[in-house]
Amino acid sequence: MAKGAGKQVGNVLVWLVLIALVVGLGGYGVTNFGGTTSSVATVGDRDISAQDYARNLRQSVQAQGQQLTLAEASQRGIPAQVQGRLIANAALDNEADRIGLSVGDERVADQIAQIESFQGLNGDFSSDAYTFALQQTGYTTSEFEADIRDETARSILQASVAGGVDAPARLIDVLMQFYGERRSFEFARYTADALIEPLPEPSDEELQAYYDENSDDFTIPAAKLVSYAWLTPDMLAPQIEVDEDALRQIYDERSDEFTQPERRLVERLIFDDEDQASEAREAIENGDLSFEDVVEGRGLGMDDVDLGDVAESDLGAAGAEVFALEEPGLVGPLPSQFGPALYRMNGILAATTVTFEEARDDLARDLRLERARRQIEALAIDAEDALAGGATIEDLAAETPLEAGRGEIREGSEDPLASYTEVREAAQSLTAEDYARIDVLEDGGIYAMRLDEELPPRVPPLADVKPEVIAGWERAATRDLLREEAERAVAQLDVGGQFGDDGSETGSADLVTRDTFIADTPEAMIEAAFEMEEGETRIVEGEADVFLLRVTAIEPPAEDDERMTNFRNALTAQTAQSLAADVYQLYGRALTDAAGISYNDAAINAVNSQLFR
Repeated sequence: MAKGAGKQVGNVLVWLVLIALVVGLGGYGVTNFGGTTSSVATVGDRDISAQDYARNLRQSVQAQGQQLTLAEASQRGIPAQVQGRLIANAALDNEADRIGLSVGDERVADQIAQIESFQGLNGDFSSDAYTFALQQTGYTTSEFEADIRDETARSILQASVAGGVDAPARLIDVLMQFYGERRSFEFARYTADALIEPLPEPSDEELQAYYDENSDDFTIPAAKLVSYAWLTPDMLAPQIEVDEDALRQIYDERSDEFTQPERRLVERLIFDDEDQASEAREAIENGDLSFEDVVEGRGLGMDDVDLGDVAESDLGAAGAEVFALEEPGLVGPLPSQFGPALYRMNGILAATTVTFEEARDDLARDLRLERARRQIEALAIDAEDALAGGATIEDLAAETPLEAGRGEIREGSEDPLASYTEVREAAQSLTAEDYARIDVLEDGGIYAMRLDEELPPRVPPLADVKPEVIAGWERAATRDLLREEAERAVAQLDVGGQFGDDGSETGSADLVTRDTFIADTPEAMIEAAFEMEEGETRIVEGEADVFLLRVTAIEPPAEDDERMTNFRNALTAQTAQSLAADVYQLYGRALTDAAGISYNDAAINAVNSQLFR
């Protein structure tokens, strides 16, 4: 138990040190919360220091990938999460103290020596690296070693509390019955192609009714209306001149891309020795087995033996004989880096050469884009300085190559700037008080934007979305007609009819499980099949068609199915882990309740005000 706990602690400590180093070297600095703010909370006899709270809060905020105000951090629940985590740890530390659980100095020293951040160039522990890392993170030696000692004790406590939790066999049986149960069913599919009469033209009243009943389908989501200035390499590239000499130099440097030797589509099946390979080839040539049979017999799939398209040099010593084939065929046994193998050649890809003239336009475009990116990088500095000096979005567009625009930033917006994920994400937190700043786009472009208005979700007038409304009405009307066809088929089944008697497309599935995928059918069909009783019939609607479904057999999970056996094992392990985590969490809550908590609000506020200035 102790060994396992020690390994856990080592991993945790490496994580702690790396995170702390990133924070410490990132320029945040460490504030000394002394005097009356030395403790932010007490659990039992254990204090949570302001330094620990500040370190953990700083790490959690930095993990968000952006600077946050106190209000933004509180809205995301970050301070509360950090406090909860530290309180839980303090409750466990308090219990470890109560029962006398701890580890000795030698164990602590071993843990420290194993942390890579504290090792020198020779891989041994370096006291200089140790001291430097702790200084950068605001830790004293005694604080850090105390943290290691506490973390180790908590891991031992956790293992003793939750280590023996097993998954209840009855629970696993019930879950396996649900996931592994098998159903057989038959179905008929009704599509618009089967309709004899075309759909009538919808009246204005019908369109209005459909629009009113399905207004959610046409609602435009909330958006930010922004003014912006932007410039991308694609926008700037047409203005950039390129010379022939530069293009020819690039062509020569990238000659491997434009001149491809002959290649072959090859599969390789490796054997333990040449005798096995020779026997397999003989069986294939005699027609006793196919190549696929031999692959399957070795416990492999075709993906395992597929080399794709290869050049002669890719095959080593086997290349010459494989490339001597003038048509698809089998050769071998031939050597490979893994042993004797059979090679099946399935196709010949002729050598290709793209001339400079053929490649010129693409090379010119690539060169223009590359030069445009470099120009934009330089321009970004001047644009940022202009904004910092009080220039507006409009000034930027008037005085620089950046182009002005105005549009809605949201998913699905037709505005070109809204097509960038990073812009949509930035717009979510954009407020009217924010100053415009230069940000970089994923393609090397730059932009700055200003919030003009927050647009709530809204339903556009019917006239603006009439084509979409007509298309929706037609889909709904078609499904209604197809459902009528399926209902007539149900009536025929009740008097002895068979699936497909009405000319519908039919299909069936034999002993499938809930995770089975059946092409060209809706997911709702599998869901319905596992809700129905044997012999029951049900109509299931798809996106543009309707299915008539009848369950013909219900069987328990297959006992000899290796996939289900593996699933049971994984489910058992996952359930045990989940229950162990629940037990440990409840144990921690009980310890916290028993020990009692007292908060120092002044200390918490002092830390928050220092970190979110």
